[in-house]
Amino acid sequence: MRSVNILIKGFVVFVLVLFLIEAGAFAFTASSRAERAYLEEKYDDALEVYEKALERNPDDPDLGYNRAVVLYRKGEFEPSEEAFAKAAILGEKFLETKATYNSGNVKYRLGETLETVNAEKAMAKYTEALDYYKRAIELDPEDMDTKYNYEFLSRKMDNLKSQQEQNQDQKQEKKDQEQEKKDQKQEKKDQEQEKKDQEQEKKDQEQEKKDQEQEKQDQEQEKQDQEQEKQDQEQEKQD
Repeated sequence: MRSVNILIKGFVVFVLVLFLIEAGAFAFTASSRAERAYLEEKYDDALEVYEKALERNPDDPDLGYNRAVVLYRKGEFEPSEEAFAKAAILGEKFLETKATYNSGNVKYRLGETLETVNAEKAMAKYTEALDYYKRAIELDPEDMDTKYNYEFLSRKMDNLKSQQEQNQDQKQEKKDQEQEKKDQKQEKKDQEQEKKDQEQEKKDQEQEKKDQEQEKQDQEQEKQDQEQEKQDQEQEKQD
C-alpha cells in the first residue's frame, strides 16, 4: 500500500505511512482476502481475517502489524498502539521501524482527539509521539517521512504552547478586569456608605446641638422658675 498524504488547502501537513506486510506464515488465500477487504475499506472483514490468523500464530509480527494497521484505520487507536508495540518487539528492524513510526502516528491522532478537550493531555500524547518518531529516525535516519512528521509536530507543539500561554494571559487579563470591576463597584459602594455615614454624623451633630440648646433652654427656664419661686416666697413673706 502506498503512503498517504493528508492535505489541507493544498499543503501537506502530516505524512501517514500505513501499508500491509506480506505474512509468510499466513495462507495466501486468506492474505489476499484480507488485503482485498482492506483496500475496499471493509476493515471489519479484514480485521476478522487477521485475528483468526493470529489465533494460530499469535507471535507472528507481520500479522500483528497488519492487524494494527486495520485497527488504526478503524479509529481504534489505543488497541492499534498496543499491536504496533508488540510487532516492533517481535519483528526485525524493518518492521520495528515502521511499527515505531506508526506508533507515533497513533499518539498524534490520540493527541488530536484531546486537543479541544484537554490541552495538557493532548500535549502529553504529542510528546509521546515525538519520542516514537525520534526512535524511528534512529532506526532509519534516511526516512524523510519520519523526519517531516517530527519537525511538523515539534512546530505544532510550539504553536500550541504559545496559544496556551496566550489563552492563559487572556484568561488572567479577563479575570483581572472582572476583579477590577468588582473592586470599583465595591469602592463606589464604600464611597456611598461613607457619604451616608457622613450625612448621618452631620445629622447626629445637628441633633446634639439641638439637644444642647434645649438643655440650655431648660436650664434657663429652671433658673427663671427658681427666681420666680424665690420672688413668690419673698412676696408671701411681706404679705
